[in-house]
Amino acid sequence: MMTSLYGSLVPFLLLAALMMAAVSDSQRSFGEIVSKSGGDYGASKGTQWAVLVAGSKGYYNYRHQADVCHAYQILKANGLKDENIVVFMYDDVANSTYNPTKGIIINKPKGPDVYHGVPKDYTGNETTAANLYAVLLGNKTALSGGSGKVLKSGPNDHVFFYYSDHGTTGLLCMPVGTIYTQTTL
Repeated sequence: MMTSLYGSLVPFLLLAALMMAAVSDSQRSFGEIVSKSGGDYGASKGTQWAVLVAGSKGYYNYRHQADVCHAYQILKANGLKDENIVVFMYDDVANSTYNPTKGIIINKPKGPDVYHGVPKDYTGNETTAANLYAVLLGNKTALSGGSGKVLKSGPNDHVFFYYSDHGTTGLLCMPVGTIYTQTTL
């Protein structure tokens, strides 16, 4: 049992190392980042995938969409292709009437624009739990709207799942609907 648990955590932890790695002027490959973090990238050189989810909407939840956009920029800077990154964000922050810098999202004071170039695969009313499940399961026929992009991962691939929201005990939501409640178990 411990081997199974360890085996399933390794890809997650390796991709977490990618997200924590500082992005510098001299970009490093995914393999270099994993290697420097103590991982063994050479053992399984599958495809890297990422699903980035902002679980809220509204300008008052600015940070969730900003964090997802920043995660995207880190992944792109380190070699992941757009075709392997799926983004869920309501997309109501960048052009909000409350945003003093229209069309721009930053994730730290005086920081760079992290919104530019982010693919908006599932936005607005497409940011549902049903679409998230379909993406994670690679089930295009279950999608309702959006880009149609789903995971096409295999047994040797690495999937990074990043979810940014408040969360609370017994509840996990999407901008449109609920993913999990204690009563759904």
